[in-house]
Amino acid sequence: MLEQLISFLEEQLFLSSQSISFALARSSQSYTILPIVLLQYGFITLKELELIFDWLEGHNSFSGDFET
Repeated sequence: MLEQLISFLEEQLFLSSQSISFALARSSQSYTILPIVLLQYGFITLKELELIFDWLEGHNSFSGDFET
């Protein structure tokens, strides 16, 4: 799943591999925390964060994790 997410970030949001590597190093290689780290360091906007979460939800990576 992480490889697919990285491809999405590079191909759809045009993030550099350096930005992604930087964020991965700070997110303990967790694809669910990665988008938050990217936002925290200014690599993505809130709109892009929403797109990433939509993509993740569509790929069933954490669907149900936040349901009560």
